[in-house]
Amino acid sequence: MMKITCHCENITLEFEKEINDIESLTACNCTICRRIGALWIYFEPSEVVITTKSEATTSYLRSNGELAFHHCSKCGCTTHYETTEKCAVNKLAINGRLLELEERVKIKLKKFDGATSWKYVDEWPENINN
Repeated sequence: MMKITCHCENITLEFEKEINDIESLTACNCTICRRIGALWIYFEPSEVVITTKSEATTSYLRSNGELAFHHCSKCGCTTHYETTEKCAVNKLAINGRLLELEERVKIKLKKFDGATSWKYVDEWPENINN
């Protein structure tokens, strides 16, 4: 079981996978992901237990209403996002940047062009700053 936290350790995310079981981290260049710099690890919502010490996360609902991005209300770290009932897919993504650096560098990085093609790519499109 892995346990990761935000910077102040107010928010803890636990899941059954070990570091070697995480297939990849996804870097997305959509309007929000490129701004927060997250690297996503995807889960079924039932696979993750989220606990708080003192203050719950604060969420930002993306304009289309399908994704709720959560961050710690104390230290500000983006911890995860969840799909809402408006989304056709039910998933939860944890920000892989919360992993320790020596663990994170062991995981393959995949690039997702959420800005234009909505596909995984080898390189970012030339017209998109990553």
